[in-house]
Amino acid sequence: MDSDRESERLFSLRLSQVMEDIGVNRRMIEWRRNTFLRIETFSTICSILKYIPLTDYVFGSQTEATTTFWMESDHDTLHSDESVHVILHLNKWQKGKPNLLVLRDELTPPQHCYLQRLRGDVPLPAVKTEGPDDVLIGDGRVLVANTWVEWHKAYSSGWFKITQHGPSITVNEEADNVYAYQCAELPEECQFMFHRPRPGHWPSTGIMERAREAGVFFVPQSYRESPPPKSCEHEAFI
Repeated sequence: MDSDRESERLFSLRLSQVMEDIGVNRRMIEWRRNTFLRIETFSTICSILKYIPLTDYVFGSQTEATTTFWMESDHDTLHSDESVHVILHLNKWQKGKPNLLVLRDELTPPQHCYLQRLRGDVPLPAVKTEGPDDVLIGDGRVLVANTWVEWHKAYSSGWFKITQHGPSITVNEEADNVYAYQCAELPEECQFMFHRPRPGHWPSTGIMERAREAGVFFVPQSYRESPPPKSCEHEAFI
């Protein structure tokens, strides 16, 4: 038993030395994290100056500093559309803003939903589409499809080729972009994290309290076995 522990200790020391030699050390990790936090801020400021209501969040291996230069990892960025107000209950509707109501029923897969567009002057369902990703279904409701590609095709006017990989949109091999709506409320599916056991008391109480106030992001990810909403035969939901 002691020999196994000694072997593990020696292996850990050697691995740490290798990581140090290729630049994966505490100093470099902190430097990369600070760098990409600044990139987030700079990118968001640029969007504001262009009157584009997006807040950018860099995530994945770059901001986590779990990659090296030679791995040529891509950049993953989440763009949160701050102009849209997503709500779980109709009483949270806000006047003068685009409002999207989260819809679920007994057939909706876990952690999935539909987003229904509401009017901006009164808390009633919209009856007209407002963009290339809106779909008017059979019962008169307007739902937002998970086809952000259509919006980007209209925006880019064919200047560059757009490829969709799941919820991300890619215009080159170096960057994946996920466009999302933020909701200040936590859906019921997210409440379990505050009641489940926390081995080693991690995450800490402080982090859990911050998580309660962070809200969630709704990303345009489809589920191949998800049934289309009732009264809908549009290909975006099939």
